[in-house]
Amino acid sequence: MTTPAPQTPSGMALLDAIDPLHWQRFQDHLARVLGLPLRTIGPGHRLLVKASWPASLLNDQVITLLRAGEELEALLPEDALPQTCASVTMPTGASYAAAPIRGAAGSILAHFVVGPFVVGVREDELSFRQRMQSLRLDAAVLWPVVLSLKLFSFAGIRAVLDFLEELGGLVARAGTGAEDAAGHTANTSGADGHAAVAHPDAPVLHALLDAAVATTGADGGSVMMMEAAEDVLRVRSSIGLAPEVAATSRVARGQGLAGVVMDEGQIRVVDEATQDDRLRGRMQRREVVASILAPIRLPDDERPVGVLNLRTVTPGKRFDQAHVDVIRRLLRLAGFGLSRDGST
Repeated sequence: MTTPAPQTPSGMALLDAIDPLHWQRFQDHLARVLGLPLRTIGPGHRLLVKASWPASLLNDQVITLLRAGEELEALLPEDALPQTCASVTMPTGASYAAAPIRGAAGSILAHFVVGPFVVGVREDELSFRQRMQSLRLDAAVLWPVVLSLKLFSFAGIRAVLDFLEELGGLVARAGTGAEDAAGHTANTSGADGHAAVAHPDAPVLHALLDAAVATTGADGGSVMMMEAAEDVLRVRSSIGLAPEVAATSRVARGQGLAGVVMDEGQIRVVDEATQDDRLRGRMQRREVVASILAPIRLPDDERPVGVLNLRTVTPGKRFDQAHVDVIRRLLRLAGFGLSRDGST
C-alpha cells in the first residue's frame, strides 16, 4: 500500500493553514464517523492536535497495551515519508495506516494516522495466544483489546484512507485559500472504477461514494448532483453503472427515487417491505434488492444539492438503521468538503 519517496518540505505547517481548534473539531468528526482512533502527525512525529478516540476504545488501552506511537517509525520514516497512503501491522496484530494531508501543488503538510484496527481476517484466539507467548507478551490482557478493534477488508480501509486524504486536503487548502489544483479534474475514463461526468467536486464525490460503499457493504451506487441551469440531477460519480448510462442520465425533482428524495430531503431505505406508494411506483429495477437514498447538503443549508444512492443486488442483503446513521455522518463530512469554506 505504500510507495516511499523522498519528501520535499512544503515550507508551511498544517496549523499555519488552519485554526487548530477548527482542525481538532474536524478530526473529532472524522473519528466518530469512522469509529477509529485518529491522529494528525506533523514533522518529527509531532502530534499537532489531541488524538481523537471513538467511545468504543479507551485511550489508555491503546497507548499502554498496544503501544500506540511505536508504529510511527515504520509508518512514517522521516528520511523517506510516503507520498501516498501507507500501512503497517504490528506484532500484536494491530494495524495502523497513514493518509497524507496535501496543501497547494500537492505538498504534504502532515499525515492522518488511523488506528489501531484489524485488516483482512481476524486471527483466532489460540493462534493469537501462541504468537503472543513466543513474543513474551501477555495474551490474556491483549486479546480483549485486539478483539475490540474494528475489522476492515483491504478494500474498505483503502476507501477510508482515500476519503481522509481527499477531505483533509480540501479543508487544509480551504484554510489557505489555495486552489485545488490536484482535485479539479474529474475521471471520465472509468480507470479507477468510477463512471462520471466532469464536475469540479469529482474527487470528493468519488471519495464519498467509495467510503459509503465500503462502510455499508453496498454492491454499487452513484452520486447525483443538481444542475441549477436545468433543474435536474446528473450522475457525477458511480460504481457499477455503465459509463454511457452515467453520462446521459437525467432526473428531475419529484421523478424517480432520487427525484423524490431530492424533493423531500429525507434519507429513504427502499426494499420489498416499503409501503409508501410514491416510492413503490418508482422501484423499476427488478434486480435491485434494496436501496438507500440520501440527500447531500452543504453545512448550514437545508436545501439538498444532490443525492447519494446505494444499492444491493445480493439476495437477503438489506440496509438498516445502522447504515442510515453511518451515511448521515458521512454526508455531513462530505458537505464539509464540498463547501470549501471551513464551516461545520
